Amino acid sequence: MLAAFALVIGAAGDGCGRRPQGSETSAGPTESAPTDGASTEPASQTESPVPAEILAALPTCSISVTVYPQGADVDDPGPGLRNVSLYVPETLREPPGLWSDGTPVNADLGIDEDTARRLLEVLGAHGFFGRTARRHSEARPSPAAPPPPGSTAGLPERVAEPNVEITVRVHDEDWHSMRIASWPLDDEARMLLQELEQAAGGETGSALAQLRATF
Repeated sequence: MLAAFALVIGAAGDGCGRRPQGSETSAGPTESAPTDGASTEPASQTESPVPAEILAALPTCSISVTVYPQGADVDDPGPGLRNVSLYVPETLREPPGLWSDGTPVNADLGIDEDTARRLLEVLGAHGFFGRTARRHSEARPSPAAPPPPGSTAGLPERVAEPNVEITVRVHDEDWHSMRIASWPLDDEARMLLQELEQAAGGETGSALAQLRATF
């Protein structure tokens, strides 16, 4: 069933909706040399592993985590949660997809900016922003501005092997900008999901825990 379900996150009316199928190392503080006997002060704080353009657009941010326990050419019979999509902005959300036993395939939840920032910091610490494919789609007809630099239109093909796929999306008046990366279903992926659970807490953390239980 999951092969026909698929997940892509975004605000209502973004024109993308659901689709068929499917680090930076932080530099530590540096110190400037003392001048005329003045005390040494840190020249800069530890840099965030999250790109500045993502943090600047945090009010529009959404994060999708999808587990594909089967290969791309194998039908997933379920049951179990396969996707958690998290939204900072208020959005119209579709009812969840259901397996044949009536249990949900996906969960859509609202989060605040602080929670989104914590989740992004976890992703950044795991090198997410250094391994992502950058994609874009129109936020409105005939955008006035050019698309985000270094970005490709549309969505990438789903990875053939079982994997965890994570998408971070932000937008402005003209463009939705997406960062998409995947991990094999291994110990690193389990650790990443566990850290996301801990960073989110509450209902969101519980939903992410259900994803981790899939593999």
